[in-house]
Amino acid sequence: MCKGQWELWIDLTFANGTDIYLHYNHFSVGSPSTNYTLSISGFTGITPFEPFSGHRLNGRPFTTHDRDNDKRWHANCAVNGHGPNATGGWWAFDCFLINLNYNYAGLFGIIYLGDKWYNPLFAEMKIRKVGFSVTTVDGSVIDNCCSVTAKGNYFATKRPSPGIYTIRDPCSTTTSGHTAQGYCDTLTNGGGWIVIQRRIQGVNEDFNRFWWEYELGFGNLRSEFWYGLHSLHCLTSKGQWELWIDLTFANGTDTYLHYNHFSVGSPSTNYILSISGFTGITRIDPFTAYPLSGQEFTTRDRDNDRSSRNCAVDQRGVGGTGGWWHSSCFTINLNYNYAGPLSAAFIHLGDKYHVPSFAEMKIRKVGCTA
Repeated sequence: MCKGQWELWIDLTFANGTDIYLHYNHFSVGSPSTNYTLSISGFTGITPFEPFSGHRLNGRPFTTHDRDNDKRWHANCAVNGHGPNATGGWWAFDCFLINLNYNYAGLFGIIYLGDKWYNPLFAEMKIRKVGFSVTTVDGSVIDNCCSVTAKGNYFATKRPSPGIYTIRDPCSTTTSGHTAQGYCDTLTNGGGWIVIQRRIQGVNEDFNRFWWEYELGFGNLRSEFWYGLHSLHCLTSKGQWELWIDLTFANGTDTYLHYNHFSVGSPSTNYILSISGFTGITRIDPFTAYPLSGQEFTTRDRDNDRSSRNCAVDQRGVGGTGGWWHSSCFTINLNYNYAGPLSAAFIHLGDKYHVPSFAEMKIRKVGCTA
């Protein structure tokens, strides 16, 4: 790290299954004579609070239980009152704000993100020299699932299998940006779709989440998950995108909804939904009929719907409902969480309410050549 400019990426996974990241465009550690002083800047993550600058770690020397270099005048943050091996070495300004080497009571990391303390189940810090190129096996950068499908047809004799692929982070502003995992549907209507949501009856993924969790995304790409509002905005702000929704009901009936235009607004618009061009085969177009286009996203802690109450905090369910672009309550919510996993989602199709046993939302860039 003595040569060139480096960036830092931190992956964190919490007990509820949420994955988040912190990214800094500049990261360096000083020489032994500076006690390995930390230099960090250029935050580009989307957590509610930027912990390294917010907790004043930039410019701090490293502290261990035998070298007290922190700013806390009456205690060594690597020792504190819980015992000589209680915490761990870190660039501490003050104790108990962020320490991913924390070692007290079996908790191997702590981080304060502006609202409360979190103890990640998994934490990984990684650095990369600025200018490093991210490439795929065939030497090209994969931007989305359309690229996966097109390259599969070009380099292989058959269409690639649907599954998890490594694609460039849609929010990255450089060609050397961080890569992320995405589930590509290479089969439906020609392929090229990136799956942004999936619900499966009987799978116990909690969709009654807070705003920041819906921003970042959560769940298991091989099971139930939500892709993330921020990534949806980054994707759909570049070019025109279409939406496909597959639904399977308890009687075995399959149907789909298709829209020629789908986009999600910026954070300043509360991720407002724009959707039009229905070509599905259901009795009515539920997104237009109720209507959801032009509606901001609502979660249990952010009430942006048109109802007199928060549609994501329906009082009938102990577990609440789930984040969605609500116009009014109880018309359509594919993230519904009422009464446990047996009512994973609902949709009114003009005749009655339907509870799909399977629901999957996917988007594709218009003009994708499969």
